[in-house]
Amino acid sequence: MNTYTLTASEWFPVRHMGYDCDIYESPDENTVVARYNDGRYIKIAFHDDNSVTITEGKEINLGFGYSPHVDWEALELSDLELSFVSELPHGSGIDYDWIGERQINGKLRLSNAYHFMNEHGFYVGSLDFTVIVDKNDMENFRLEFNGLNSTGYRWVSRLGLRDYLEDTIVWSVDKATCEHKMHTVNDHGVSVCSGCYAIV
Repeated sequence: MNTYTLTASEWFPVRHMGYDCDIYESPDENTVVARYNDGRYIKIAFHDDNSVTITEGKEINLGFGYSPHVDWEALELSDLELSFVSELPHGSGIDYDWIGERQINGKLRLSNAYHFMNEHGFYVGSLDFTVIVDKNDMENFRLEFNGLNSTGYRWVSRLGLRDYLEDTIVWSVDKATCEHKMHTVNDHGVSVCSGCYAIV
């Protein structure tokens, strides 16, 4: 997110910058917001001294499976990180909302829990885990299990949970970083990306 404060003479040449937007809003009499379909927005706040404050940013609305209590915009996700986060798995045991935070070293920390069953098909607990990724080296993410006792670690081993979660996260990384470098021809003669399964 970028914020600028300009005097009346400075902002006059750029006042038409939001005219090609998809939606205009005016939350109050001194503010105009131009929103674009790709999530970008420009907010212009008019002040009594005829100056304006222009804020540019990108809204992040991840929806179901992501904690509404996390300010995802404040994490300042790069396009690659946003693509990765939006590809994170939901379901098949990963039944909770993803929680994200930015670490001091700039890495992205994403947490969830695996909801597991016993041999009779009853849910018996959940195992918290965290994925730590660096946007410059996403393939080398780190998977951690949080606050487990010896019983928790036995469940991780018994379920093969480390392998399952690592494979699942690798799938998300592959889809986020795919530039259609790999492709195969399917049974119908269509060239399909073997990383993200898009038709190429």
